[in-house]
Amino acid sequence: MAIPAFGSSERFQLILNRWNRSIFLFLRIILTQNRFALLLEML
Repeated sequence: MAIPAFGSSERFQLILNRWNRSIFLFLRIILTQNRFALLLEML
């Protein structure tokens, strides 16, 4: 697989970083909501 020059790989890296950040936030929100639900059930 050839890596194209003229900076498209850097743009791809930026898009990948943005996706990783949004996926990480999404997973963290789900995990915190599940933890909150478990705490409510324990009360």
